[in-house]
Amino acid sequence: MTMMITKFNKLIASKLMWITFLGIIVVSFVFWGRETPDQARQSKEASSPGKLYGEFVSPDVFQAAYVNTYIGVALGAGGPIRITDELDQRIRENAWKRLVTLNAVKELGLFATDDEVIKTIQQQPSFLTEGRFNLAYYNAFVSNVLRGLGVSGTQFEEFIREQLVLNKVRYLVNQAALISPRELERASRSILDQFQIEYVVFEPNLAKEGFKITEEQVQTYFEDYIEAYTIPPKVSVKYVRFSTEEFLEEAKAQMTEEDALDYYIKNIDAFTETIEQDNTNSAETVKATNQEPDDIAQTTTNSFDELFAHAETGQAETMTKPFEDVKEEIIERLSYEEARKQAIEKAYTFIDPLTPDRDGKVPAFKEVADSQNLHVFSTVPFAVDEDIGGIDTNAAKAFTRAAFNLRATPDEYFSDVIPGEDVVYVLALEERLESRIPELEEVADRVAEGAQTFYLQQALQTKAIEIQDGVAKQLEEGKTFVEALKPYKLTPTKTEKFTVIEGIENEDYNEILMPALLVCNQGELTEILPFEDRLLLAYVSQRISVDMSTFDAFRTEVISNLAQDRGRRLFSSFQDFLLEKASFEPRREIPSQEEDGAEETVSDDDNSSI
Repeated sequence: MTMMITKFNKLIASKLMWITFLGIIVVSFVFWGRETPDQARQSKEASSPGKLYGEFVSPDVFQAAYVNTYIGVALGAGGPIRITDELDQRIRENAWKRLVTLNAVKELGLFATDDEVIKTIQQQPSFLTEGRFNLAYYNAFVSNVLRGLGVSGTQFEEFIREQLVLNKVRYLVNQAALISPRELERASRSILDQFQIEYVVFEPNLAKEGFKITEEQVQTYFEDYIEAYTIPPKVSVKYVRFSTEEFLEEAKAQMTEEDALDYYIKNIDAFTETIEQDNTNSAETVKATNQEPDDIAQTTTNSFDELFAHAETGQAETMTKPFEDVKEEIIERLSYEEARKQAIEKAYTFIDPLTPDRDGKVPAFKEVADSQNLHVFSTVPFAVDEDIGGIDTNAAKAFTRAAFNLRATPDEYFSDVIPGEDVVYVLALEERLESRIPELEEVADRVAEGAQTFYLQQALQTKAIEIQDGVAKQLEEGKTFVEALKPYKLTPTKTEKFTVIEGIENEDYNEILMPALLVCNQGELTEILPFEDRLLLAYVSQRISVDMSTFDAFRTEVISNLAQDRGRRLFSSFQDFLLEKASFEPRREIPSQEEDGAEETVSDDDNSSI
């Protein structure tokens, strides 16, 4: 079982990173005591985040919608998410939309069947082995990811069931997204027309001649962007460390062949491989359906047992590695686990004397360390997002989190045991520095560098506009783009013919160039286009209209893209209408939480990520 879980984690670790966000928003509501009906009503009204259809919505109902909306955002983003104020507000808005849309679903009689839910789960790449659904992967996902975060498989599956229903509503609304023949032709020509352009890149050096910033500009820049230079809260700590390696030799000496054999027998599945026979399904796999999956959020089951009941069974051969072949590997593993256990126990032994005695006397951290012949290390002050250096990678986040949780009190100045992969730590607070706004002199070099870049970019923009105006005048006089650039000692790059689908050879510029070209006719200049620290200016030397007889090959794709874009806008408008119909009254917000160290991602389409 251990080997299976390890294989599973390695296979889909990158695909499951997003699931760590669930811990941010899963909230338990615990009510103590008994209330009268009137007290219950007053309590609901007092804590309600808002009203729909003239009725107060209970906090747990809204929180459930918030959680499910958040899951949709994270899946759409494809990675961990840090809840900013802006993102929190967007999730709340879409949570209300979710509530009223699901209410409309009941009136329309739409629902997702168990078979729909099961089939969609069976199609997810994370749960496939050689194109077939692997029940063991899904089992490990439920047991090791969801349950570890306080979310049951049934809760996750219910979220996906809702998404399937919402997709059906979205489909109905999208049927109103009609595309006119003229709109279709215009879009097709934009996509399929051939272009040939000449473009020039304005580098920062173009504006450096005679460029110099003044002290007044540096001061102004610092005042305008002072938040960027605010010094964050910092802490410095002392710590002792207990290395697993110190205990490894002794642990290995204690390990016997009987211990290894006992482990081998109890974990025989970890040393057993399944070999599937041709044209059969193994007991742990189900052949995936031919329906193309969108992503994991379109899937669910009523329960794990139900999914298991739908799994096809077949015959498979198994092969178990002989004990002699894996004995040394098992001994190494058990020795390491025992050594790590001893390191943790030694760390707890160190903590015991740190607790204040009955008289409230607090022993010094270094005094206790010296009594146990332990070296005390110290860090420089560090912020929550700074790399401390020299800390076990697997303990680094916990180390930082523990450091910032320390307080200058007898019971809170030292940390609990912090286990890493190879090292175990115990910390003690040395100094806490609050966030503050620095004087300019403290960050002079950083500010000067930032001001230099900022004002140089402004100067480059001014220079580019000057060149654009000059080139436009010379083009009107009949000169070529190359000739028009000569006075500025610039040479353009000329491309081969291309469509906006193909792009130009320098792919870096395609993202900014292609949208700008769509609105340009032959013989016109684009706007000045920013790219990193550079600016671009392009001239459309040729734009060749597409032969519409070739359009049929692209018709379906173009119609689909146009309909999807319009459908998204229609669905959003439909939800706004439902909110208005429900007489929505926001009343009180439920505070959200943030996850330390998670990256910030914002999605505009929370509900459509499934």
